[in-house]
Amino acid sequence: IATARQAPPQSAVHIVTDGAGSLTRAEADELGITLLDSYIVWEDQARPETLVDPARLYARMARGVRVSTAQASRYERHQHYQSLADQYSQVVYLCVGSVYTGNHACAVEWGAVRHGWHVVDTGAASGRLCVIARATARYATRAPSARAVLEYARRAADLSRE
Repeated sequence: IATARQAPPQSAVHIVTDGAGSLTRAEADELGITLLDSYIVWEDQARPETLVDPARLYARMARGVRVSTAQASRYERHQHYQSLADQYSQVVYLCVGSVYTGNHACAVEWGAVRHGWHVVDTGAASGRLCVIARATARYATRAPSARAVLEYARRAADLSRE
């Protein structure tokens, strides 16, 4: 479940990223970033990834419990996108790399005709996506325009390393 937060007032654009970016909800709130979750699945449970305690998850895995991930349904993702578009005139979605999930294709398809909806295939996940999201959110607070934020995000994705 995505929790939309108000971006800093001077921000030219609202930043969105996937929960797969290892960014905690607290960090996202501080930076004005919206997190879009995938789900962690084990046994008969599925929980949004940012609400799963990593220590408990790793303990389950150490005990041999099979753990996997699943994407939100296409419908659920579209509902989150619409909610963001209703709240913000300019959105930059720093998407987990398209080689990992179908999130990029889904977001691009949904936003193809919507002004102000920008999707960046970061090619990243985990710590690298977190670095890109943090840097872009900080830049967005001083950027002169949404276009500048989008260009910065693309460059950050190209240059970031783990």
